[in-house]
Amino acid sequence: MGAGLSGGLTVGAEILSHRFWELKKGERRTTMEYAFFEHLGMISGLLMTALASNHRTATRQTCRAADTRSEGERHV
Repeated sequence: MGAGLSGGLTVGAEILSHRFWELKKGERRTTMEYAFFEHLGMISGLLMTALASNHRTATRQTCRAADTRSEGERHV
């Protein structure tokens, strides 16, 4: 959850602080483009971490539920 929130916060910060599309061609615009896309890569990593964490939690809960059902069937 924390990785997803960090990714969302970073998206908002990037849109507010790196408005390279408003600048004319030149060194400053290029530098801001690099920073923007570098942070976009970081956001992707954070979101992938959040998704993987969600998947892991869901898988663990499914396995526990299956174990509980199996134990109940054995005792019948």
